[in-house]
Amino acid sequence: MLDRLKNDKVLLKAVERYLKAHYWKAASFYQIFQLSTNGEMLRIKDGFEVYIITENIEIIGLIASCGGGLTLVHFADDRVKSKYSVLKTLLHIKPTCLKGDNFSVTLTQKIIDKSIDSVQEQHYYWMSIHKDKIVDFTEKRLLEIIEGFSRSGIEITLANQIDFNEIVPFLIEVEKYFNRKSLSVNQLKKKMAERNLADAYLLVKKDDQAIGQGLLEYELPKHRLIGGIYVSEHFREKGIGKLITCSLIQVVLEKHKLPTLTVDVENKNAIKLYRQLGFEICADQKNSYIKLI
Repeated sequence: MLDRLKNDKVLLKAVERYLKAHYWKAASFYQIFQLSTNGEMLRIKDGFEVYIITENIEIIGLIASCGGGLTLVHFADDRVKSKYSVLKTLLHIKPTCLKGDNFSVTLTQKIIDKSIDSVQEQHYYWMSIHKDKIVDFTEKRLLEIIEGFSRSGIEITLANQIDFNEIVPFLIEVEKYFNRKSLSVNQLKKKMAERNLADAYLLVKKDDQAIGQGLLEYELPKHRLIGGIYVSEHFREKGIGKLITCSLIQVVLEKHKLPTLTVDVENKNAIKLYRQLGFEICADQKNSYIKLI
């Protein structure tokens, strides 16, 4: 059986249990839900459609339409392939891109029997700071790091203190670096406004020039994902990435969450840095992003 999920407390609680049972493999689904301060699901965020697949009242999979043709999928096992309602729903959604763990994405592609245009595979670690190591990130330590950089003209600016018009060239530089689809100035402005409202953006400046950034991304019940860390080419290998990471860690801890991030398994330098900062590998994840014809 497959049903569209609504903001029903009983169903949200069931989905919450399902995601906790598949915590890291299905972690991307948390971006769809508004969470309370203690990690409980409150509602589905605007712009998303979520479908639950059940068998004998047990949830065995989730499908989420995220807009723009992107569909997130997660299946507990291959029982979903026998569900005609799954095929019917996927044909209704008409996904052009599938994203999720390798097993779920491959199974979805087989169910809808559509040819693949391109495949991007990701192999990465989830890393998080264990609660026993939080004591290492005191406000005093962070201030010492920041003050060391401020003496060289480097400062961190919070989202609500940023003049968007001054950093448009920098934001375009960031979008190109991450190989994202080019956004118009108005789209970038809207993106920044959303980050401002969520206090989810840090900008690094040197002598009033934007040279780096970091983001707070979506929340999990006990964790907050940090990412989007970028430093302009001429300012790399100067410890600025570490400064941004430490600043994001402090913000997350102030929100009473555990900092977590993802890193490519081949990025040995980043893994080494994150270990030095107290992060530990908590899951090994293989994801696929498939574009369909």
